[in-house]
Order: sequence, then structure tokens, then C-alpha cells
Amino acid sequence: MNRTIAGAMAALAMALAPAESGAAEMTYAFPGTETTSFTGTAKKESYDIAIRLSGRSFEGLAVSSMSVPLPAEGIAQVKGWLSKELTLQRVDGKKQNVPDIVSVDATVVDGMLRVSFPTPYVMDREGVYVGYSFSVETLAPEGASASGNSCSPVCVGTGMIPDGLYIHTSRSYRSWESLANRQMVSAMKVTLTGDFSANSVCVSGLLPVWCKTGSEASVDMVIANNGTDRVSEIGYTYEVQGRSGSGKTKVEPALEAVYGTEAMLRIPLGVIDERGDFPVKVTVTEVNGRANANANNSEEGLVKMRAVVPVRRPVMEEYTGTWCGYCVRGFAAMERMNKLYPDDFIAIAYHNDDPMATVSKSDYPSVVTGYPLCYIDRAIGCDPYYGTYSFPMGIEQVWLARKALECKAAVEITSVVSDSGKVDMTASCTFVEEDGGDYGVAFMLLENGMHGTDMGWMQGNYYANGSNGPAEIPEMEKFTEGGTFVGGLKFDDVLVGHSDLYGNDAPLGAIETDRTVELKYTFDDISALRNLDGNPIVQNPRNLHAVALLVDRKSGQIANAAKCRVKDASGVDGTLADSRAEIVSTVYHDLLGRRVCNPERGVYIRTHLFSDGRTECHKIVIP
Repeated sequence: MNRTIAGAMAALAMALAPAESGAAEMTYAFPGTETTSFTGTAKKESYDIAIRLSGRSFEGLAVSSMSVPLPAEGIAQVKGWLSKELTLQRVDGKKQNVPDIVSVDATVVDGMLRVSFPTPYVMDREGVYVGYSFSVETLAPEGASASGNSCSPVCVGTGMIPDGLYIHTSRSYRSWESLANRQMVSAMKVTLTGDFSANSVCVSGLLPVWCKTGSEASVDMVIANNGTDRVSEIGYTYEVQGRSGSGKTKVEPALEAVYGTEAMLRIPLGVIDERGDFPVKVTVTEVNGRANANANNSEEGLVKMRAVVPVRRPVMEEYTGTWCGYCVRGFAAMERMNKLYPDDFIAIAYHNDDPMATVSKSDYPSVVTGYPLCYIDRAIGCDPYYGTYSFPMGIEQVWLARKALECKAAVEITSVVSDSGKVDMTASCTFVEEDGGDYGVAFMLLENGMHGTDMGWMQGNYYANGSNGPAEIPEMEKFTEGGTFVGGLKFDDVLVGHSDLYGNDAPLGAIETDRTVELKYTFDDISALRNLDGNPIVQNPRNLHAVALLVDRKSGQIANAAKCRVKDASGVDGTLADSRAEIVSTVYHDLLGRRVCNPERGVYIRTHLFSDGRTECHKIVIP
């Protein structure tokens, strides 16, 4: 799979060359830098920050300048540079970055570092590292502006682009490291010089989509705007299974005339009845009704047809307690995520030292060193509100990035509670790709709407009366407008019972592709379930949910999961609808699962949230 920004194994020898006379300029910035925040080590040390531009979309273009937000106070020895490789050499006994193309002394003006290179550098397909360096001489005082200071001087956006952010520092990052796993990209902007056409779209990736045999096949095509005009529509042709076709699709929202701005479009390919991986080629022939001027206008990939289509549902395991004043962030974030993604968001709340605690800290499935904390799929540990970022609801970006990963196994679950309080759970797992791993299923029983009146149910609140700033999302208002303890809350996704947390009670055994394995677990009597104080924990059987976690027993990570409401013995959903319930919020998602704030013409999934907690999802068409 080729992506617009793809890492290269080695850089070829290149020379400085003047840009062609009369050539046009365009600005490039990584996708995800529309919203930025700042990060850093809070130490007096030197920083080297870099990105890499590479791939066919950049071949033949010249890098003439770069800019990036950078606080001036406490910062010194600022440089901008270009390099074929990221290397460190010992200078005066210390490892230092030594660019092999050019390095330019620079200054920071009005919070912005701007560097013009004396001779624009022409890239071939292997590309170039664009970077900047500085040293922190004085640390900002506590309470300094959150918009960037010498404690957090690196301006970043959100994204998992492999070459989006490299860092080296003299004390904290002793060698060059990529921060892609922290889902950060540099907010750097690079000015590119070259011959640009008005209508030019590069096809930078063709990503497989799991499709059900006998239904419409499709692929996700990643396109990048390489032209000087906005891209609002493309025309394309495709070849698959010995047949060809064509079509047009709107690009909504339109791609702005910023070099490299990306969009992902789902391209329909007709019905395929067979199981298998089928080669496909897609070519973008038209842009805005005119011929596509980009030579890199096509890509080849695979169509994946399967009898079962996996849906990836990342799991957020939150570690919290009513005594923890900062844990209100997790309460608000999970409330919001349940509204935004009611079908696929799975949360499990592990309470500590309060009436909802059922698992001791020593038995947690992940290492917990403080509160609040959460893990996504037991793979990414972060704040349950900010995620790995410093902006509100950054956890949504972390969860969505995990959801976008390919998933090999489909997981579903059903559950029934009898009149005697016995809860039966049945999980089904179907692997659609070969896998020699060792997996098991962990069964979790959750309860929504838990509440109480004594002090143990009062939520500590360090955001009382706006003491840590105003509410950044509506779900935080109850805390920013409340006192130091907030009562009357209803706690959702509380873990009240579980099998072995690592899936050892229900191992899958040898995996056979396309074979569905059913695994069962029973809670004999929910009235016997206790919190750590020995008191009954289940309050209302109608509010119970069942969750099945498919756990990779080698890595300990969650490969996929499913959830369902626990039905009563008659098969009726445990949570009854209130005919008087009103719609309290409505959200829209496109067919790729991305939230759309202001839907225009197109097909969307509309989700209503009702005052009784119900959700209703419908596919709608806005003409």
C-alpha cells in the first residue's frame, strides 16, 4: 500500500538545484494539523524536530521554505534545516544532529519560526527530511500560557502518519524517535515550488475493505490534492475480475487548494459472489469535470470478499474512583463517546476504593500508576479525556485511529438473564484471515445507571465552579457548574462481574478461517456478585450489559470486542423504551464512520439519543 507520506528505507544522493523560473508555490501541511496543541519534555535541553516528505507525489518538487509555531521566550539557538538522513554525531562530547544538506540560523517572530532556504532543494521519490532545532535555556513558570511555552514548545496535530514527527533531544530522547505511535504529527508547513496544474489529484492509496460475498464490493481510495484549485468532484474508472466500470463521486467537504490535502473515498465495484482477495485498479480520470493532470492518477490494490465482515470495536478500559477529583474527565468523555458512537464504542469502568469497586488494583489487566487513566484495547495507555493529546476529547482521535486498523476476526455476543438471576452469555468469533495466534474470550458484565446517596457515591470534583476552566464539552458542565462534590450522578459501564480478565476461562484453540467458534460463560446468580467491601453490587438487572473481549493471550491486547444488552428470559431487551422519551441529541456520521457536524448532500447515518437512554440509528439521504 502506497500512502502520500510513506517512509523510505534509504535516501538517494541528491543535489541542490534552482527552481524553474516562473514556477508556482504551494503550501504543504500534514493532514491533522487543522487543530494543534503543544507538547514537550519540560526540561532544559536541546530539541531536534523533523518530518519526512517522500513518495511520488513529491518527486520533482523543490522545498523552498518552512514555518512552524514556536514560542520565543526561553528559546535560543534556533535553526531550520534539510537532510537526506537523520544522523547523530558526537560534537564536543555530545550527540548532535548534523544535517547533510543545509542548516540555516533563524529567529522566532510573533510565535512563528520561518526559514527560507538559500537554494530550493529538488526532491526525487526518496524525498527529504525537513526539520528545525532549538535549545530551551529557561523553563516557563507554572501557569504560563497553554498555547505553547518553553516547557511544551513542540507544536503538533493529530495523525498516525509514519513520517509525521521525529524527535531527538539532548536528555529525554537520546536517539531519533518517531512519535507516530502517539498519534502526533508536526504542525510544520513547507513551501513547495514546482509546475502545478489547476486540477490535479494524486491517488496515494487503495485500502482494502472487508466486503460480504454476494454484495457490493468496494475499496477505500485515498486521494491528495496536488492542484491549485479546490477538488469537489472526481471521475474514475476501475478494473476488477476481468471487468471494468466507471463513476463519479462528490468530495465532501471539498479538498482545499493546499498541497497534499487528503480525503478517503469509498469506491463501489459491483457485486462479487466469490470469496477471496481480488486485484483491483482504480484510476482518477477527471477532477472537477476536467481531465486529471496528475501522472500519479492510479493505484492497484485488493478487494477482500468474506462470508463474514468484521467490525472493529475498540475497548476503552477506564480506571477511576469517586474520590478522584480529576476523574470527572473520564466520566464526561465516556458519556460523550457513548452518544457519538453508540453501536461501536465499548467502555469498561474499573472503580477504585468506592462502592463500585469489584477488582483490586493488583488484579487490573493493565498497569495503573495514577488516576484517571484509561487503556484502549490494553495497547495504548492515556488520559480518558485528552487521550495522548492536550486538547479536549483527544481520546476520540485515539479511539478512531485504533478503529481504523484492520481487524482479522468478527466478534458478536448475546446474553439472557433468568428470573432467578442466572446470566448466560454466548460469544461467537470468526477469523476471516489466517492467524496462528493464541486467543481467548473474557466475558464482562456491566451495569448502567448505578447510583447511591451516601458519601461514597459523591463524585469528587476538581473542576468545581470553573476552577480548572470552563466546560469544553456539554458533558463537563455538571462539574464546572457544580461544587467540590457532585451527587445524583448515574454511573455507566461499571464492571460488576467478569470471567478471567485475560480470556483464560474460554480459549479459542486452533484457529480455522471462516469457522465460527461459540464460547459460553454463565454467572449463576447476579445477587451473589459483590463489590470489594463484600456488599451486593448489581442494582437493576434491567440495566445490565454483556461484553465479550477477544484477547490475544500472547500480547495481552484486545483484538476485537462486542457488546449487547442483557435480555430477560422472554427475550425482551432489558432496557425498556419510554414512549414519553424525547430526543436530546442528534449526531451524523458518513459511511466511513466519521462524524459530520454539518451534513450536506449525501448519505449519512443519523443517530438520535433519547431522554431514556435509547438510541436509534437510520441511514438517510440528504438531497
